[in-house]
Order: sequence, then C-alpha cells, then structure tokens
Amino acid sequence: MSLEPELLALMIDTVTVEPFSTASGAGSSSYSAAKNWHCRVQEGNKLVRDKEGREVVSTTELLLAPTSDDGTLTAIGPNDRITLPAGYAVRQPPIIALGRANDEDGVHHWKVNL
Repeated sequence: MSLEPELLALMIDTVTVEPFSTASGAGSSSYSAAKNWHCRVQEGNKLVRDKEGREVVSTTELLLAPTSDDGTLTAIGPNDRITLPAGYAVRQPPIIALGRANDEDGVHHWKVNL
C-alpha cells in the first residue's frame, strides 16, 4: 500500500493530523499525538457534501499519502484536527468531507475537503 514515487513527488506539502480522542460535555475536544503527512494542498472553491449531506463550499482540498511520515497506515476521521502549513489564513479549518481512494493493494490516498 505505497504510493508511486512519481505521485509522492507531487505531494510537496506537509500537514499535521491529530486524531480525535474525546469530547467533553463543555464542548472541548481532546486529540491523540500529532503525526505529519505528505500531501498536496490545492486551493479553490468546490461544492461538496458534508457529513450531514448538505452541499457546502470547500475552499481547500488535500490529497494525502496513504501513510503518515512515520509509515503508519491510519484512517483519517471526520473529527480529526488538521493543521495546514504556515502561510494559510486559517491553519486549522474543520474537515467538511473526506474519502479514501483504493487500488488493488488497499488505500492509495486520502482526499480531504476543508
């Protein structure tokens, strides 16, 4: 389940993903240890469906490698926290939609709309 070197070379950005852990009754969330992921950050408005099925505008799309930088294959969850590279006005936008693209070996890459 590895990405072809040619495609990995296009993933010139790095984001940090913190898996959602728990939510308190007061509305605060806690997260597990952060991991870095190679990705491609693409900006542009796009209509996507959020987890409630509503059509909303995504301004950023991430194409993430199938594993974090430490080689761990992990699922990205809808409540995880993603931190974009420096230079973005909103560094931790909420995840609007996500999906995984599979090939014959399993997970090929993740697609996340913010």
